[in-house]
Amino acid sequence: MSGGEVCTQTFNLISSAPVGADDALNLPETTVLDCCFSLSVLAQLSGTVDTENDKVRVLFAREENITDILLKLDKFVAGSFSEVANLTDDTYGTNFPFAFFQTLNADGSVLKSYRGYEIEWQKVLIAFGEGTYRIRTEETTIFATTVNNFSLEWCLKIYTPERADGTVRISYIQDGIIADINNYKLTKDYFGLNWFNQIRIPAFFGNETSTYEREYVEFTNRQRKSIADTQEPEFSLNTRRLPSFVHDILKTDVLQANQILITDYNKNNVKNANGSTKYVDFCVQGNSDYDPQWNESRSVLASVEIKFRLEFNTFRKKNC
Repeated sequence: MSGGEVCTQTFNLISSAPVGADDALNLPETTVLDCCFSLSVLAQLSGTVDTENDKVRVLFAREENITDILLKLDKFVAGSFSEVANLTDDTYGTNFPFAFFQTLNADGSVLKSYRGYEIEWQKVLIAFGEGTYRIRTEETTIFATTVNNFSLEWCLKIYTPERADGTVRISYIQDGIIADINNYKLTKDYFGLNWFNQIRIPAFFGNETSTYEREYVEFTNRQRKSIADTQEPEFSLNTRRLPSFVHDILKTDVLQANQILITDYNKNNVKNANGSTKYVDFCVQGNSDYDPQWNESRSVLASVEIKFRLEFNTFRKKNC
């Protein structure tokens, strides 16, 4: 064997680049004129009434190229966002620290680490008042650099019946593997988490109808006697015009959730008349396709009608 020097190098293979904000397309200014849209969240300065105090959760899933994630609460003040709080504990809700949940590769190594937070808007309202808020990440990469990503923006106001009127609050629970609506090449794994979230949108829920499936036995004299009768109530969620990012949440995160609970706040809903509140955390399942009414080149907003059925259907009659 000939002599000589041997030079070795060690590389760490990472499956993807550090997660940063997507590059924006360089396009002309839009010619579509729409009213501005903001996600509404409502809360009271005091009291523990759940229907008057909204909550939301954020969840960030990162591969091994990210070694830590800090979360910051920003508020829009004087024309720009500025930090008002570090989300490091349960002061403003429930903290889910980095790597509180991890998914694994086949060889047992870590595939993704998760970081989350549940915002209780009442606590934010008491601390910082009404306004527009977002959550900002500070993500440390394996190269000791920092990248930022941002949540949705929410417009927080004090709950009043007038502000709630015309809205529907949807609570939903995820407990499976689902597409990541921010990157369709990726998935989010909620398996075993029972991950709760909420969204409040301008909409109307109700307009109840029913279909029937009936079974009979027929006698020789042509008399038919009922032996079973199943009623399937169906409900409509009719939204106002919404931007595409809200449709993404509805069609994926909500309609593919393991559990959906709807609360309707419309004062003229027939089920809310005379103090009745039938549609409060009303357990339903999606029962239709998703078909927004887009108006190309005229608006970037669209309404949609979604059909739902009961999660628990007790409207089944047996006669024998």
